[in-house]
Amino acid sequence: MHLITQAKRAIITKLKERYFSYPYQEYNESTKSIFIHIPKSAGSSILNILGAPPMGRLHIDYSHYLRSDAKRYEEYFKFAIVRNPVDRLYSCYNYIIQGGNGEKEDVRMTEFLKSRSDSFDEFVGDVLNHQMVLGWALFRPQFFFVCNAHAECQMDMILKIENIDEDYAKLKERISGIPDKLPTLNISGKGNPPELSRRSLARIHELYEKDFEIFYPH
Repeated sequence: MHLITQAKRAIITKLKERYFSYPYQEYNESTKSIFIHIPKSAGSSILNILGAPPMGRLHIDYSHYLRSDAKRYEEYFKFAIVRNPVDRLYSCYNYIIQGGNGEKEDVRMTEFLKSRSDSFDEFVGDVLNHQMVLGWALFRPQFFFVCNAHAECQMDMILKIENIDEDYAKLKERISGIPDKLPTLNISGKGNPPELSRRSLARIHELYEKDFEIFYPH
């Protein structure tokens, strides 16, 4: 009897692996949705209400879902949350300065940032560059996750943290069964960023030009 149970479990596991091929998971099927998790934009809170299992970062762009299963990708409701680039960058900085997730990559980055700058303004003005922005998902521009090569957004809905109550109400109309209110957002570096020099503000606008242009044009 025990052997039969093990065999059944093995079959079920294989069927799940086949049906929920990476990066699709069970919650994608149950909610008929695809959520693109942009780092430091309240993604953990959204994944929680969707019923996603606790797991490590899965900060991938929309094309992974498209390539894995184009039919499912076209049928499912696709959405993401974005955040003002200055506020998001400040949150990313605080997250890393505080040690990130404790893994080796984050620890190395923490040590690197602390050795090169003493403040957020110094980090932006003296350390942040194109190589870092493009090479590390945490600092990667938001449009990379949700837009195609022509900078055209591929989502059905873009929510903004700044309008989260209003936008979440609209999300509830598209995904049934989620809570009436979004739980407390898991955002590092709560509060407004410190005053930045003109040089640092110009650097942010240069590095995140497309994010401002697409999501925050005014």
